[in-house]
Amino acid sequence: CFIFGDGLKDDKWLVENFGHSLSRLELKDLLPETWLHGYILTAVACKLAVDVRAWGKNGPWYLPSNFEDLVVKMGWTPKKAVENYKNLYLCGTFECTKIYLPMNDENRHWFLIVVFMDQKVVHVVDSLRTDL
Repeated sequence: CFIFGDGLKDDKWLVENFGHSLSRLELKDLLPETWLHGYILTAVACKLAVDVRAWGKNGPWYLPSNFEDLVVKMGWTPKKAVENYKNLYLCGTFECTKIYLPMNDENRHWFLIVVFMDQKVVHVVDSLRTDL
């Protein structure tokens, strides 16, 4: 396979997507039983956001994997966070239908927060059993 074949250079850039590039080495995170790093999720979020903007209407916001860190650790207000990310990850207006936010629990596992704006409901999508 072109991506995962033996003897191929790991530093070759295979994905270039609006400021997010992924090398063959980084794409190996997609192999089974491999830790999925945030840069993969961020590249996917960027691609999905580009697709939503191409629709030319309001749609979901796909936020990068480091969004929560930047807001909390940098002390950004929600307004500043939206301003900083609106051109890359958000649809063209401040109205959206859903917000998808990947979260990392202390580098142990990923889960997804989905905010349904119209219903004002938050869903947590997590593959870990709740009794652990």
